[in-house]
Amino acid sequence: MERLNSKWIATVASIWIQCSCGAYTFGIYSSVLKSSQGYDQSTLDTVAVFKDIGSNAGVLAGVLYSAVAVSNNRNNCWGLGGPWVVHLAGAIQNFLGYILMWACVVGLIQPPPVAVMCLLMLLGAHSMTFFTTANMVSGVQNFPHSGGTIVGIMKGFLGISGAIVIQMYDTFWEGKPSTFLLILALLPTFVSLVLMFFVRIHRANTGDDKKHLNGFSTIALIIAGYLMIIIILENIFILTLWARIFTFTLLLLLLASPLGIAIKAQKDDSRAYHELPSGEGQVDATLDDKIMVEYEEGMNLLQAMSTLNKIKRVKRERERETVEGGVTTVLAPTDAAGGVEVLLDEVAALLEVVDAFDAIAPLELLPQDLRLLDVDPLLPHQVLPHLQHRHRVLVRIRWIEVIRRRLIELQSLLSPHFSY
Repeated sequence: MERLNSKWIATVASIWIQCSCGAYTFGIYSSVLKSSQGYDQSTLDTVAVFKDIGSNAGVLAGVLYSAVAVSNNRNNCWGLGGPWVVHLAGAIQNFLGYILMWACVVGLIQPPPVAVMCLLMLLGAHSMTFFTTANMVSGVQNFPHSGGTIVGIMKGFLGISGAIVIQMYDTFWEGKPSTFLLILALLPTFVSLVLMFFVRIHRANTGDDKKHLNGFSTIALIIAGYLMIIIILENIFILTLWARIFTFTLLLLLLASPLGIAIKAQKDDSRAYHELPSGEGQVDATLDDKIMVEYEEGMNLLQAMSTLNKIKRVKRERERETVEGGVTTVLAPTDAAGGVEVLLDEVAALLEVVDAFDAIAPLELLPQDLRLLDVDPLLPHQVLPHLQHRHRVLVRIRWIEVIRRRLIELQSLLSPHFSY
């Protein structure tokens, strides 16, 4: 079950949901909608306008996602919040909108007024914004350094979703446009309900994500090219039923291929994890998670840096553990060697921070607390950009003063142990 809880499986689930949306397919069922409801072309165009409005007005989807997913615990998708709530809202709208339209077209319901049909079209099309918002934003949060790539992947699979659904329709129900409305009501609803719990937010940093994301992009291009060839062949030749089933089966295999990339990516991440020294990967992951959780709770600069300092010292203490006669002994971090090590690390870190900040600001803007601030080396990339862009009151001269104070402390610590 743990293998299903990763950002790669979440990406595959999002891709499959995108592929089921059936975007840009109004032309398939517009004729039966026009004839069954007795619309003229102008009325049909009005209904089509509401479809365009619904499929592009994603404000409510964004508001809902921000309310239930962004502030929610990143792995608590079985709770009361998470991207699955947005998918559920989209599935409900999709089913109600298209199933009622299908019922009107086949005669189960009396033809409604044009305003009601426009509302149904708006409702059904509006569901697409909920699916795409949940998939894209979750993808961007899972791959913060490849946001453009993941958005392009999701948009690409959404773009070919119409051709995918049409291929299924042509294979099994060709010539029955009313059935296409039923497909639109059932397929996206079913797929999103089955896969929505797999679309989760995972903030853990792994290996070379770009390589595997490019694999998803390549698959999207291959499927698009395959669909183009099949559509051209269908317009030139009359394909038999077995030929259509064969081509559709190949399409399904291509759609399943992102799962293979996800499995390979998970293996690569696991291999990189196990290549670390024993226990180091688990400790680093736990501590990095702590940093992210605490930083997201609105810590200011001093609190964030203090948290980093404490975590780094915990790491150093664990690294200093030695085993003597089967008993684990932890060397005291306050002894002379430990104190020298800590101070040397802090001085080196201060020098690195000085180089990282080049803004000049009046000295009176600098908080007094920064004079005694402990800065640890190797600042995580999640924190340093915020320091550079949001707290630009640090000046070189003040950091030089902090370094001088640290060197004086280092000298006083060493002097009892050396004779001159």
